[in-house]
Amino acid sequence: MDTEMAGKVRSETEKYREILKGKLITKCYNVAGFIAKDQALLVIRRQQNKRPAILFEAGFLSNEKDRKILTSPEHQNIIALCIKEAMDDYFTK
Repeated sequence: MDTEMAGKVRSETEKYREILKGKLITKCYNVAGFIAKDQALLVIRRQQNKRPAILFEAGFLSNEKDRKILTSPEHQNIIALCIKEAMDDYFTK
């Protein structure tokens, strides 16, 4: 992938990440008492992939507080809704 294309993919990835982060902060993590952390994570992908990619971690099952929330059907639905709405927003803008 050339440098110009890599820059475009990075830009689109950032755009989607910010949309998703906004949804999670307003609908999910504030309700659960979590703070969305901004971390620089590298998503390893094949060189031919010219699509944006993000890594989303909802919590850790090894953490008792996270496990209680992550195994809650209500919370799972909220996370899924946030991801869906973020995708809808991304593709309509």
